[in-house]
Amino acid sequence: YSDRDYLELAIKVGANHIATLDLPLDILHPRGLPIGEGIRKTVEHGVELIALAEDLGVVDKVVPVLQGFDDPSQWLESLDLYKSHGVTPQRFRYWGVGSICMMKSPPHVHKVLSTIRKALPDVKLHVFGISMNSLRGTFHLIDSYDTSVWVYWAKMDGDVYIWRPRRNAFMRFKARRRYDTKDLMEANMLEIITMHKDLCTKNL
Repeated sequence: YSDRDYLELAIKVGANHIATLDLPLDILHPRGLPIGEGIRKTVEHGVELIALAEDLGVVDKVVPVLQGFDDPSQWLESLDLYKSHGVTPQRFRYWGVGSICMMKSPPHVHKVLSTIRKALPDVKLHVFGISMNSLRGTFHLIDSYDTSVWVYWAKMDGDVYIWRPRRNAFMRFKARRRYDTKDLMEANMLEIITMHKDLCTKNL
């Protein structure tokens, strides 16, 4: 689908925020997409969507998404490209950060997000697909996050997560198959909310 198709759908469903379309390099670079090309195309999609959003009067909802792969400078390169097109942190107060979900090293995630935070000190940052282990060390650097990973296993394996504040970790149990997948996913989501309140809200 095109940027226009995506934007019109977001408007139709009444989205509060509309992230620009991006190329997730953590998935696509290992499959052969050059990092520089992924960053360039991500920014091109962002600039196009912003122009369309201006025409449709919803530019205030747009969240430009930064991309990189394995070095913080790549996300900054993405930011610089946006700036060269007039997409600046003075104009947009909410930014997204992509290609974090596949990172297995929480210290590296912290390095990337702290670098971006220094470059964008006065905006809100949203991170896509951050892991539990990485969130523990970076929640103070970001303003929002989302992930389907923590509920995915309810669908695939019937797993249920229970948050244990004393350990700052989830316990993982196998549920009997007689439980509906939607019920398991709802149970996991409620535990994620508990985790968020315990881990993030109490430490602010």
